[in-house]
Amino acid sequence: MFESASDVHAALSRAKGDPVQVRALLDTPVSADLARVTRAIAEDPVDRRRDGCMTELRLLNIEPSDDAPADMQRFPLAAADWQDLADDGRLVRDEYTLLDRACLAPGDGGAELALPAARILHIVGPANDDQTGVDALGLELALRTEPGATVRVELVHPVNYQRRALVLDASLDAAEGTLRLLLDHRDLLVEPGRRLHLTLQFSKPVTLAASALLLRTMPVDDALAEYYPDQMRMVKLHFMRLSEARPWGWPPERIKKLAELYNAMDQLYALRPDEPGVRAFYHWVHYREPKPRPDIEPAAPGVPTWAGYQQRLVGLLKQVPRWWIENRQAPNGEFGSNDGLNDDSVLVQDFLGLAMMDGPDDQLIESAARVAENCWNRTMTDGMNNQVTDPLHAYEWGMNVNCMMAVLDYGNPLYVERMMLMARHLNELTAVNPRGHRHYRSNRYGASQIVTEGRYGRDTTANALNMQAAALLAWYNGSPEPLSHMTGWVDAWLEDLVDERDGKGRAFEVDFATGEKHAERNIRYGFPSIIWACAELTGQQRFIDGLRLLYEADKRQNPLLPTSSALIADRILAHHDWPDFRADLLTMAAEGDLWASPIRYTDSRPLMRYYHWRLTGEPEPVVEALRAVLSDMDWELPMYTVAEQSPDRLWLQQPLPNMMMLGDVSMLRNQIFPMHHVSWEGTGGDLAAWVLDKSDENLKLLTCNTSDAPLDCLMRVWKLRHGNYQISIGEDADEDGNFDAEPQVQSLELAKFSAVPMSLPSRVTMLVEVDLQQELDPITDRADLALSGADVRYDAEAGRATVVVHNIGAASAGAFTVTVRAADGAEHEYSVPGLPAPVDLQPRTCTIETFDMTPAQAASVTVTIDLVNAVPEITETNNELTLHLQ
Repeated sequence: MFESASDVHAALSRAKGDPVQVRALLDTPVSADLARVTRAIAEDPVDRRRDGCMTELRLLNIEPSDDAPADMQRFPLAAADWQDLADDGRLVRDEYTLLDRACLAPGDGGAELALPAARILHIVGPANDDQTGVDALGLELALRTEPGATVRVELVHPVNYQRRALVLDASLDAAEGTLRLLLDHRDLLVEPGRRLHLTLQFSKPVTLAASALLLRTMPVDDALAEYYPDQMRMVKLHFMRLSEARPWGWPPERIKKLAELYNAMDQLYALRPDEPGVRAFYHWVHYREPKPRPDIEPAAPGVPTWAGYQQRLVGLLKQVPRWWIENRQAPNGEFGSNDGLNDDSVLVQDFLGLAMMDGPDDQLIESAARVAENCWNRTMTDGMNNQVTDPLHAYEWGMNVNCMMAVLDYGNPLYVERMMLMARHLNELTAVNPRGHRHYRSNRYGASQIVTEGRYGRDTTANALNMQAAALLAWYNGSPEPLSHMTGWVDAWLEDLVDERDGKGRAFEVDFATGEKHAERNIRYGFPSIIWACAELTGQQRFIDGLRLLYEADKRQNPLLPTSSALIADRILAHHDWPDFRADLLTMAAEGDLWASPIRYTDSRPLMRYYHWRLTGEPEPVVEALRAVLSDMDWELPMYTVAEQSPDRLWLQQPLPNMMMLGDVSMLRNQIFPMHHVSWEGTGGDLAAWVLDKSDENLKLLTCNTSDAPLDCLMRVWKLRHGNYQISIGEDADEDGNFDAEPQVQSLELAKFSAVPMSLPSRVTMLVEVDLQQELDPITDRADLALSGADVRYDAEAGRATVVVHNIGAASAGAFTVTVRAADGAEHEYSVPGLPAPVDLQPRTCTIETFDMTPAQAASVTVTIDLVNAVPEITETNNELTLHLQ
């Protein structure tokens, strides 16, 4: 429909079963501000998949015209043999049946041509010696037919033959006479040696006599004004359709859409190689060709090269989610992924690391929260995926993003309690088999069914993904039941990953009922994270030693690339001195040329430069890797944004800046346990940092404020044991890891998620050291009183608000108070005798109904728990909430 400020005009509609192409003539001309396409959404998700969508909208203006303009060239047409038409003739041969190969081409006269109804007639123009712009063309056809005949005219696109540059249906006013059509199509370019190509199809038998093709050409540069944006749209359309499969580098003759993409893109690249969008598409697809190397400006005076690269890289990376949120995300959280919400959930898995490097980022948090809520309500039931599917896709239907939110929105009881519900399913998903091993009973399951028959009744290391809720609960509050399930499952695998023939690690599947093992190609998603989670959360040596199995299984699958173990290589290096593992990392760092091809997807080349530094102390490879990733993001940014490729193909290259700024990767896609040691808040995008050393009792890092003004920011710590720490901050201009003069020293009590305030001068490299002085009680043993915005509600009719208070910690909370302050300052305090801990994975809450409250008072309500800190807690950042309830 067309809409303007005063009118809505419905142009056409299409019901299921109607032709794919639908046409309509407007009864009167319409002037509109907006053309809108709507469709009914089926209630049944199965039916919804068949609803279809609009891929193209064409609006044609049809009006009577006089004789052809004098500036058009006229080419008489004569019968031609397709075999004499070179490439255009081969197109006729390859795409049309034997009876549909009749051709007319420029020539001298010719006999009459009779065609039955619905037969295809090809009309081709003259072959071009040079690249030519085409502004318009016309047809003059002397014909005889039957009354009421119509003709369909299609203008074949001169680059992509499957596309039609124009399609129209014309009714013939008389059964005999001359049909004159002037087609003012969108401007086109015809390459040397090629011809314009039209097809005609009459609804009734027709005889054609004298005919002519009329042509108006134009300069190429003038034609590009319309042709360039049209072709860019086609390049984008084909790229979007192909991006899920990523057939880049495949022979284009095997995939027609790929050939069309290459045809259009290669032509545009020849015309405008320096246009950023064209360059990005071309080199993304032609990844084996030398890639662009845009100039990277040097860092500002006083800013180390690594800091300048890193700060600009993080800024570019954050442009990607911002574009998707602002241009693609709907209010309910959907990004419009082809495959559904599971791909939306994959897209936002990159948000955590970006927010940790430069946060808190309300835009990212709110965006991910909307995806999590949509998945929870639509694709999950009671904490489990609705679709019965494999472990990876089961995970992607909502567990991934809801678990991520428990870290991104740390302390929010909504997500902690959702993880409790998810973890409860481990009692039905796993069991102890006849060998005494805890394994998943299936590798195909959903809320309605756990399939245990045949090959589906096997456990696979990919099931680690669906252990994420258990791992994060144990990480947050030491929850004993999820920890027991997780460690029991990993213990089983530490035995079952051993190949009895040589005693070394090998990837296997395990038949649950029999315990029989079946060799697999490689360790699956998530397993490296989960085995490390067991090591960190228990401190037990058998899990730390079990990391060797990952490495050995990697070496069987690919001796030159230990992929699974490389994901947690920093942890392996911190606990083991394996010469072969270290040698592999150094070999990988030396052999992967950063400039040979684009850095994208799960490319490990930049990360290997980081490990080179870890093993040798040489920083230059890290600086070069930062430069290479920054260079690629500079020219590839359109491919992560306006190209709108499949969202589950948007792996951002943030592992290297994660390692530097955070001390390790956070929780990127399928890396399911928090590895980061620090995060940053209030930096304004001006901070660069390099964590030099880290453990659970100390930190050492370089920082640089790249702006021209002093910077006050926060560093949050995530891995330090609860205790009293000494924090030393001072200048380290030569970056040798030693203070140039006496540092400033302060003492702070720190634990997970504690904030360390920092004041950083402009463009000075500062060294920060954090050292444990006295260990205190583990905070995971504490209670944790918490509030969620979803649990504070106002009933205007009753004139009251209700507040739900949660305990998401490991211990019961003793007596505490809840204070509610209204917009006018009215304040009431409510006493709560205590709240038990959710040790059985059942949420523990209490509900408070507040005092009489007017709508004006509800305009802003602040709720505070335990104002006097009577209850020791895991965190107190979730103890106060201000909401606008009215």
